[in-house]
Amino acid sequence: MLAYATEATKGRYIASFWIIFNLGAVLGEAVALGKNYNDTTDSSVSNGVYIGFLIITLIGTFLTFTLAPPSSITRTDGSLVTIERNPSWKHELRAMLRTLTQDPTILLLFPFFWASNWFYTYQFNDYNLALFNLRTRSLNALLYWLSQIFGSGLFGLLLDFQKVFKIVNSGHV
Repeated sequence: MLAYATEATKGRYIASFWIIFNLGAVLGEAVALGKNYNDTTDSSVSNGVYIGFLIITLIGTFLTFTLAPPSSITRTDGSLVTIERNPSWKHELRAMLRTLTQDPTILLLFPFFWASNWFYTYQFNDYNLALFNLRTRSLNALLYWLSQIFGSGLFGLLLDFQKVFKIVNSGHV
């Protein structure tokens, strides 16, 4: 995600990643909302929605073959993109175990990893299912993911805004 970015644009690249990541959910909810827009009953999602998801997934899979190799990419500042050779999975596993044993404070992050997506189960299944029908659940989720896109875009721009970090680093905040 950050291999192609210059130092001044890393926030925008992170935001672009999250925008693209959340576009999948937006597209999925838009398909579900469009397919069930005229359905006023509280029913489940139809087979057509699942077929639509499958087609979109296949299109995305084939689009990955259109990506340019990193060796042919030049950054906006004129520098070339260099990608480090990936180590083997055994080397990665050993390095991960070494990190966990040499720096046990990393284990304190595991509850945060677990909690970062835990609420989706309650939010999208229990809460939305109890209060909304299929059409409004789709609209609710669509608006949720659109706000995620807006927030990540705004935050990415803020990360690249150097004046904010100069103020923070100078001790005024």
